[in-house]
Amino acid sequence: MAKHFSTLVLVLGLALVAGSFVWKQTHSTWTPEQAANYTQAANDLEQLGYLKAQTQDLQSKSPADAQKAIAEKQLSNAADASGPIDPKTATPERIAAAFADAKKRYDESRAALDQVRTNGEGAASILRWLGVALAAAGLAGLAIFRSRDA
Repeated sequence: MAKHFSTLVLVLGLALVAGSFVWKQTHSTWTPEQAANYTQAANDLEQLGYLKAQTQDLQSKSPADAQKAIAEKQLSNAADASGPIDPKTATPERIAAAFADAKKRYDESRAALDQVRTNGEGAASILRWLGVALAAAGLAGLAIFRSRDA
């Protein structure tokens, strides 16, 4: 009877270890919409970071030269209206505000991604370690009964 109990404890331990991996997979969902939002936020942040740095570089010149350089840069980028801000209406203030908004959206998306990655991790770890302990106890019990039978 005790030999069967050790076998049962071993099987239960292995089932808990396997279940811990299934638990983790079923409790972490990242939707395609969230992925698209994260990707868009990261792309916008990168583009606006480039525009912001470019604008700051142009503003480091004298004020008159800076306004002229920014206007010329906006005209040269006017064909590229696919970015997060329309180059024809871009001003240093609008670029800075758009960058701050993009940074906020990216940080929120990144926090959501990190939450999904760690969601269920605690419960899965508990199941995994409990399963390892039960499997070890079951193996020890089987080993004891084998040594007694021999």
